[in-house]
Amino acid sequence: MRRHVMTCAIAILALGALTIPTTADARGVHVRKVRLQDRCDPASFNAMFGDGVCIAHGGQLITVDEFLAKLNPVDLGHPKWNNHPDELNLRSGDEISVTVRGGEFHTFTEVPVTDELQPGCLPPLNEALGITAAPPTDAQCADFFATSGVAANGGSTLTVSGLPDGEHLFMCEIHPWMRTLVTVGDDDDD
Repeated sequence: MRRHVMTCAIAILALGALTIPTTADARGVHVRKVRLQDRCDPASFNAMFGDGVCIAHGGQLITVDEFLAKLNPVDLGHPKWNNHPDELNLRSGDEISVTVRGGEFHTFTEVPVTDELQPGCLPPLNEALGITAAPPTDAQCADFFATSGVAANGGSTLTVSGLPDGEHLFMCEIHPWMRTLVTVGDDDDD
């Protein structure tokens, strides 16, 4: 009986830990986490695009051919390249901690809120996805990479703070289907 009670208590604590969506830092600010995920295969990606485009990482590997096969207006990019979560609710004053789980560099750039895919900084990817709008300028892309870029495999962390109440859309300027819609307001249920 005691073993059963102990097992139930551990299970309840484990479930409770899974549902805690935030952590509070030393300032008492809640920090929500977003992972930019990819599964690039270093051998095939670096052979096609150049050394260092994809660094070694753990997990499933997707070859460049498999990746390119999903770059079309129907699939809208490979599903293993994604933001997790893709929707996030914050209370006013909360922060977002953004890291990469994978082997490529990504950005977490705020863009206008829309349901349509927006052009990223790589015109060949935009074209393959059927995005016809003009891409950002070279100067804008350089700024995105410098200010909202996140290095591969946890190599850096980007902190987003000070978002006003309302909806904010963030996307990767390299892989425009990688998006997270952030809603900021005091009535957060998480």
